[in-house]
Amino acid sequence: MEPMASEPSVPKGTASADLLLQETESPSLWDDLTGMFRKAFHRRGADKRFTLSVCMMSVLHGLFPILDWWKSYSLKFFRSDLMSGLTLASLSIPQSIGYATLAKLDPQYGLYTSVVPPLVYAVTGTSREIAIGPVAIVSLLLSLMIQKVVDPAVDPASYRKMVFTVTFLTGVFQFAFAINGYRLDGNKEMVAMGFMNIAGSLSSCYVATGSFSRTAVNFAAGCKTTVSNIIMAATVMVALELLTKFLYYTPVSILASIILSSLPGLINVQEVCFLWKVDKMDFLTCMGSFLGVLFGSVEIGLSVALVVSFAKIIIQSIRPQVEILGRLRGTDIFCSIKQYPVVHQTPTVLTIRIETSFFCFVNASFIKEKIMGWVTNKREAFCSVVLDISNVVNMDTSGLAALGELHKQLSWHP
Repeated sequence: MEPMASEPSVPKGTASADLLLQETESPSLWDDLTGMFRKAFHRRGADKRFTLSVCMMSVLHGLFPILDWWKSYSLKFFRSDLMSGLTLASLSIPQSIGYATLAKLDPQYGLYTSVVPPLVYAVTGTSREIAIGPVAIVSLLLSLMIQKVVDPAVDPASYRKMVFTVTFLTGVFQFAFAINGYRLDGNKEMVAMGFMNIAGSLSSCYVATGSFSRTAVNFAAGCKTTVSNIIMAATVMVALELLTKFLYYTPVSILASIILSSLPGLINVQEVCFLWKVDKMDFLTCMGSFLGVLFGSVEIGLSVALVVSFAKIIIQSIRPQVEILGRLRGTDIFCSIKQYPVVHQTPTVLTIRIETSFFCFVNASFIKEKIMGWVTNKREAFCSVVLDISNVVNMDTSGLAALGELHKQLSWHP
């Protein structure tokens, strides 16, 4: 019989080894490290020829995204950035003074943090709207952690040194995390945040990051590029030189009112309701952190959120979702019988999907027992059990052993 046209014919005498998947040699440690570095800093869309000049230019463009758009910068963009930068500075100056007070630092250190980090981010960051500077939660956390070691009232000099050391280490960790390569561009953002905090720690600044309230103001003011951060930093620098005598007499109550006025915009009840509808564990994380901060402290709130998040990951790993599938009539699509009760189950065939990416020692026994429970408890007899493990991307020896035991038990089952 002639072979069908759709079936590839295999020449006689072809060795069976030629039909096997040829696996490439595992990369060395050096290849892994250079590959991660290339992914983190290589400019997307750049020339793939790895000459020295191309590699250097790619790294420069990856580290300094301003080189990509600076040539196309126009006067029209500058007008928008000028207005948004001045508007941003008018909000940043009093907020920076107030946030420095939260961090148990002198007011000028908050203004320093609104000068150096924004300048560094402007040439290394990729987000056009983000406004860099001190924020309330970081300032509060910084003071809560460091004053346990050094009392700012007793030894302010040592306290400041600790703050700058924490800022430097924060920048180092942010830069190191970028090597893992996340896409604005996540890895470049981490590099930019790391650079600006390292530079800030060397110029009497404490930890800086993006501010929700100032970013919203920057966007509403019509910023076009990160030049708005440069203008904001220059304006704050001028204020440091000329207006410090006047800012010294600013009442603390006014600074507190400025900080409190930004809080209502951060409370989103609709988002909380959305979390309740989509994922109850995410809602529990949100409410746990909120109540922890409200009745305890920021540290307690963050700790509760971390514990609940890790518990969610562990529970989902230990008890993954295993579903019985059925076929939608008139199609070749198989869906969960719980989500789609109208699906048709093929007689004598039990189709099961494992909803986990890791089939390993923590969940192998659970998955095997659940499948055997369905087989033994069903009234009708099954001739075949089909497992859909397309979601599984990693399987250890325990997972393989569980599949082997499952196959034996199903073979013996009447």
